[in-house]
Amino acid sequence: MEVRQMIEDVARAKNDLAGLGADIPPQRLERCTSAVHDLETGVSELLGTAWIPRTAPELTASIYCVRENLRRLQSEIDDCIDDVIENGRPDEFFRVSTAMSFGRLLEFQLDALMSALAHVTPKAKWTN
Repeated sequence: MEVRQMIEDVARAKNDLAGLGADIPPQRLERCTSAVHDLETGVSELLGTAWIPRTAPELTASIYCVRENLRRLQSEIDDCIDDVIENGRPDEFFRVSTAMSFGRLLEFQLDALMSALAHVTPKAKWTN
């Protein structure tokens, strides 16, 4: 995922949220608004903070955490997708779409961490 795609995901989510406003009850709209805010915060933190650790143990731990988050996110999407399709509620589709955007952010984060780990690991350890 590129930076441009992250920004596009946030913009699309905000646009889609604006279109949902009249179609869903306020409580359900609040959950969608919260999802967009969380996505925007996640993108902002990835782009605006120095979040990549510098040592191999820290990178390894971070990679483990991101992989676990990806696994849990995908599992939750898999668990609800049939119901979302069956119910056909626009706000549920929206939240699943936003969750998939979070998945792309996690994949970006994992790629960056793996690349950083490759740079801090001595070449002799990669050849064994």
